[in-house]
Amino acid sequence: MADYGIWQVLEVDRANPLAEGEGFRNNWLAHTPRTSTNVTQIREHGGAAQHYHAEHDEVIFVAQGEGEFRLGDEVRTVKPGDVVVAPAGVVHGPTPNSPRFVFLSVFAPGFDPANPDRVFV
Repeated sequence: MADYGIWQVLEVDRANPLAEGEGFRNNWLAHTPRTSTNVTQIREHGGAAQHYHAEHDEVIFVAQGEGEFRLGDEVRTVKPGDVVVAPAGVVHGPTPNSPRFVFLSVFAPGFDPANPDRVFV
C-alpha cells in the first residue's frame, strides 16, 4: 500500500475480482495520517450492513453499478458519477441493485483497516 499514487478505479476492480461467494471487498490504495483511500466492490445482495464511523468522514464516488444508498434518514438511488458525503456519526450504507457495485471511498482522517472505525446498526 502506498502513501500516494494514481489509479483507475475500474482497473483496480478488474485486477481484484471478488472470489466465488465473496460479497464485499475493500481494496486499500493509499494511507496517510490525513486520509485513506480504497476501492470497494459489492455483489448484488452482498455488501456492508448499515453503519457509521465515530471518528471518520467518508466521501464515496460511485464508479459502476446502481443501488440504493442510505444516508441518515434519507434513501436515494445512486449511479455512476454520484458522490455521497457521510460525516462521522451519520448512518450510511449501500444496497446494490445491479450485479456489480463499485465505488471509491476516501476517509478523513486516515483509517486503520486493522482497527476499523465502523459501528454497525
